[in-house]
Amino acid sequence: MRLVALFLAAFAGGFSGAIVPGPFLTVTIDGVTRRGFKMAPLLVVGHAILEGLMVIALVFGLEKFLSNHTVTGTIGLVGGLVLVWMGYGMIQGAIRGAIALELSGPGKSSQTGPRAPSGLRRRPVLLGLVTSLVNPYWVLWWATAGVGYVVAAVTLGSAGVLAFYTGHILSDFAWYLLVGFGVAAGRKFFSTQVYRVIVSACGVFLIGLAVYFLWSGVRMLFL
Repeated sequence: MRLVALFLAAFAGGFSGAIVPGPFLTVTIDGVTRRGFKMAPLLVVGHAILEGLMVIALVFGLEKFLSNHTVTGTIGLVGGLVLVWMGYGMIQGAIRGAIALELSGPGKSSQTGPRAPSGLRRRPVLLGLVTSLVNPYWVLWWATAGVGYVVAAVTLGSAGVLAFYTGHILSDFAWYLLVGFGVAAGRKFFSTQVYRVIVSACGVFLIGLAVYFLWSGVRMLFL
């Protein structure tokens, strides 16, 4: 049951991170508009490779520290505070209408934003990896909340790490395949209002998860 709970938490938490507008979303919309739906899964494969390397690095880097409650408690507190900030920002942005998802069908203009060099656009897996790597939000998530997830996963052994990674990556595939379909089909099937509802729901989940992280940190440090 603990593995199932970790998988579901990783999926929901990963989904909450995936839907935040940023460089990867822009590249996905631009790629699908130019080259079709196939670009969406290929971009996520590159993203998944990078995140797999990150998980491996964190597992081996954290292993010797996991027995130190001060370290794990601090990680829980920092990760929880960052999740509160992220969740609040998502809910606030959705309520105020500051968050929008501009989808367009093939041949129409996509949302504005930076476009990748033509060489990278011909290599979607590499493009997905590079776009994730240069995204400050991605780095921040893994340096705080991501570390907290990995700490929890390692306590369950290799199966825990696999459950976390699988749930996290499946959330990325689910969201960006949905985005790819929306771009290919046009706004008819995926409105901005629906997107804002999803963002709000994920923001609420992040704050709930933050409470768990914060409580775990307090328990490790003070109880």
